[in-house]
Order: sequence, then C-alpha cells, then structure tokens
Amino acid sequence: MSDNDLLDKHICDLVHNELIFSKTNVKGVIIEVNDKFCELSGYSREELIGENHRKVKSGKHTEQFYQKMWDVISSGEVWKGIIENKTKAGKPYFVKAIISPYFDSSNKITGYISVRNDVTKEVIIRKDLKKTVRMLNETNKISKVGGWELIVQTGELHWSDEAFRIFEVNKRELSCPVLTDGLSLYTEDSRPVIEEAVNEAINNGTPYSLELQAKTAKGNIIWVYTNGKANYKDGKVVSLSGTIQDINDKKTAELRYEEERIKNVHSSKLASLGEMSAGIAHEINNPLAIISGSITILQNRAQTPEQVESKIESIRKSSDRIARIVASLKKFSRFGDKQEYTPHKLSSIVKESLILTEIKAKRHDVELTCSIESEALVLCDEVEMEQVLINLVNNSCDAVKELEERWVKIELTEKKSLLSLSITDSGKGIPEDQASKMFDPFYTSKVVGEGTGLGLSITASILNQHNAIIKVNRSCPNTQFIIHFNKYTKSESE
Repeated sequence: MSDNDLLDKHICDLVHNELIFSKTNVKGVIIEVNDKFCELSGYSREELIGENHRKVKSGKHTEQFYQKMWDVISSGEVWKGIIENKTKAGKPYFVKAIISPYFDSSNKITGYISVRNDVTKEVIIRKDLKKTVRMLNETNKISKVGGWELIVQTGELHWSDEAFRIFEVNKRELSCPVLTDGLSLYTEDSRPVIEEAVNEAINNGTPYSLELQAKTAKGNIIWVYTNGKANYKDGKVVSLSGTIQDINDKKTAELRYEEERIKNVHSSKLASLGEMSAGIAHEINNPLAIISGSITILQNRAQTPEQVESKIESIRKSSDRIARIVASLKKFSRFGDKQEYTPHKLSSIVKESLILTEIKAKRHDVELTCSIESEALVLCDEVEMEQVLINLVNNSCDAVKELEERWVKIELTEKKSLLSLSITDSGKGIPEDQASKMFDPFYTSKVVGEGTGLGLSITASILNQHNAIIKVNRSCPNTQFIIHFNKYTKSESE
C-alpha cells in the first residue's frame, strides 16, 4: 500500500470514527451516515437514511438561516458554521459543521458531504460564561462596583462597563484609556494621593485601598472607594488590578451624620454647662469669700507672721481652686469640628472630670470617690472623653440625690490590652425595660424638664467613635456602667 493510500485510509478512518459524517443526494436526502452521527443523534442508520437533516432540526434557527446555508452550498461553495440540533430524545446538541458539494465528471453538483464536530460542551461553557458575565455586570451595576486593570509596560487601563459608568466616560470615545486618563478623573486634592499609591504599587508591590473624591468626565464630584494590588510575572510587577466603587451616597450620609453628631455633642455640652453653671458660681463664690475675708483681716488687724502666712496660704489655695475650675470649664466648653485623637492618660482625664463633677456632687451631698490603678494611655479626643465622664457622673448624682444613701464610685483598672472604667452609684440597678432603651436618642427616665434625653445617646456615640464599648453591668447589686477601652501602644501611630 502506497503512502497516499495510507493517508487516504487515515483520513477516511478519522472521518468515520472521530468526526460526525453524513452524505446526501442533490436534494438533501441522507444517503450515508457514520456511527458517530448515530451515536450523537440517537437515531439508527435505518431511521436517518432516506430522511433529510430536518430529522435533527432543533427549531432554534430561522428559515432564513437554513435558506442562506442552502444558497451557499447549492452555488458550489462551502458553508461553515455552528448548528444547534436535537437528539431523538429531544436533547439539544451543537456541532461545528463544514458542508461542501461534490461534483460529477461534468462539474455538476450530485450531492453534499457534511463533516461535523461536536462542540456542545464548548457552547454550553460559552453560554454559561456569558450568563455569568451578564449577571456580574448586573450585580456590579446594582452595587456600583467596577473593575480595572493597568498594564504597567504600556500604561493601558482596562475598565469594566461599570467603571466607565462611574466615571461618566463614553466607552466609545475612550475605548482603551491610559493611566493619565484615569488619574485625571480625580480632584486636585485626591490626585496626589492616588498617584502616590499607584507608584508604590508598581515600584514596591504595595497594595492600597482608599476613599477619594473623583471628578467625572461630566464634571460631577463624587466619592469613590478604590483598591489595587500588584500582579507579578517572573518576579516583576506586570500589572495592577482592583475595583472602583461609587460610595457617594454612603459617604454623603456619613458626613451628614457626622455633622449632626457634632451638633448634638455641642448641644449636649451646652446643656451640661447650663446645668453646672449655678453650682460653678456657688463653688467659685466660696473661695472668693475666703480670699476677701482673709484680705480684710490682713488689712484691719495686726497679725503675727504665722497668722499672715496662714492667711496667705488660704488665699493661694482658694485662688488655685478657682483657677482649676475655670481652666476645666474653659477646656470643657471648647468647641471644634475637628476631632483630635491623640494619646492621653485616662487617669488624667478622670481627674480633670472630677473637678467639674464634684461641684454637683457636693450640692446634692453625694460622696464621690475615685480609685485609679492604671496610668496607661488611650487614643482619644480629650475633651470629648471628659464630656462622657461628666455626663455619666452627673447622671449618677441625679439618680441618687433623693436616696438615703448617696455615693458614686469611679474605678479605673487595667487588664492586658484593655482599660476598664466603671461608674457605680448607690442606686439599685436599672430595670430591664429601661436598660434596653437607655442609649436610644431622646430616651430619658428623668421627669419632664430635667433631661434632654441626649446624654447617654451622645455618650454612646462618642465612645463608638473611639472604638470603646459601654454597657450596664446587670450582675452588680447597684447601678453600674462599665466602659472598655483599647490600651494605646506606640505601634498604633507608627
């Protein structure tokens, strides 16, 4: 057998054993099929021969589709394409077909040969992938999240459809943006931040996640969240990829909430100042009376050096007392929109707060004691933290002022990475129905005119901003609030 004969036999075996083969006459009637055709379609040879290919027609293609195919092959040309057919059991399958005419010696078409390859798996995978992409695009649209990739060598940016929408860029006008196009869509304040982050990622592989303001192609200013990470090949950063999310609604709501929070903090502070003013005036009048009396005695009477020294010491102590009260009041009443979280000794904040709270405690004959077992630091806004303690201690004084036994204890303890501050009073606890609502805005257990209902709500809000937790200790026989703070370590600022 010659080489050509071997080649022909190999091709023949391939067609008959590996590919789906059929042969028709000039009218399209099937006159020959191979085993593969029968196996895939589910029909026997006897069921197929004498029929045309409508036998396996799925009904998914239009009449125009088949007419165009027939026009091509009946003109002597070869038709190629993918056809969806249906098995005898009604199950769809897909074939990639090559249909060509064959001719007699006078070059007249005498029939057609069809060689097909089963591509059902590939088509289903492609359909599933398209469905997944479509669902992903819909999900991205709902969640306002887009994807991007930066090719480091060329600077080309590849955006998902949602990224184009977020930046309000016409996809047709900017089908393949470059890095400078992307960076130009941030505001002047945000651009240096994103440029530095991208350069760090390219040069050092440093990932980033940022909340920034973008200026869209239509000139709208929006808040976006973007993150990025480096992708490596052979140890080199070849691309960056990440997401871009429209967080404008969320960020605007957060900023509005923060404005309202600051207003409420200020309102609560003013309410506290108003409540304390009478007591402060009384507390300052006492040392002023001592000073005035001592001066009068020194002026009108002959005094021994010891007596003079004693009166001068009384004047000094009274002046210091006034100075401490005024300094604490001045610091407490300081207003500022910008929070300053810096390390402070919690013990010092407690002591400062006592200067103002002991005034009310004295007025209501409440014994106020303090036990401090830690000098550790917390990261906080000092003034806001003083407000928290003043609110809690003043509330405790109000709660016990009508009781026979009147006391408030403050205790600061340290355990591992936590600082615990407890404020306990001589009350007999808080009813369960009140305990579940007491941190809600505008809830108050005080009689009308004695409370704004802002104190504990503001207290909880401030502590939440400081990642601190306040709770009522239900196991204590008295009324006890416990606040847990994270202890500050130097590494937090590094």
